[in-house]
Amino acid sequence: PNFLLQREIVYEIFQKYQVFKKRLGLYDQCDLAFQLYGRLKYFREQGGSLGLHEGYVDEVQDLTQAELCLLLMTTDTVDSWFMAGDTAQCVQKGVSFRFEDLNSLLYKAKGEEKVEKPLQLKINYRSHAGILNLAASVIQLLENFFSHSFDVLPKDRGCMNGPLPTLFTSVDWVDLAIMIRSSHKGVHEIDFGASQVIIVPDDESREKLPEELQRMGICLTLAESKGLEF
Repeated sequence: PNFLLQREIVYEIFQKYQVFKKRLGLYDQCDLAFQLYGRLKYFREQGGSLGLHEGYVDEVQDLTQAELCLLLMTTDTVDSWFMAGDTAQCVQKGVSFRFEDLNSLLYKAKGEEKVEKPLQLKINYRSHAGILNLAASVIQLLENFFSHSFDVLPKDRGCMNGPLPTLFTSVDWVDLAIMIRSSHKGVHEIDFGASQVIIVPDDESREKLPEELQRMGICLTLAESKGLEF
């Protein structure tokens, strides 16, 4: 995840990116975090306090280390934070989160004091075993090809059995729309609405979605669907 063998190439790209931003008078999320960090550091050095006692963060895997460091500075002690997340659910581009890296950040913030290991929740009460087993097979592929990009953890266990999700490997868009909409040949109609949506990788994919599927209901990107229940 640290581009150990390509750092010179990555830094060269970074320098060009910095020139591009400066020429157009732009800034990005990292620039914002850096500016806030400098101001907050000066404020703390002058004896200032924001008066925050505790902080709770969900979906922590979508935050950069700079943003996490900034959050830790807003309370008087780093032990005041409760953070939860799933490294296999990271959807933010450019973020390669691992709890191992968060532990290193906490270790430095605490003055090299011992940091407690994260508590892993292994039982999934939301989905049945059919969905979880399919998800585990995808995560296994990620572990095989990108083992250093996220935490390798035991797979989730469901409380009940259930069927595997239906996968269509090759089917015409029109036929797919008919299969979803109608009860032809025993296929039950799916009521698209608050309970079901079409999820696509990004906005570009949504624009390329065939008209037959666009008319069926709500279409969300991965980032838009985060935290919603379907």
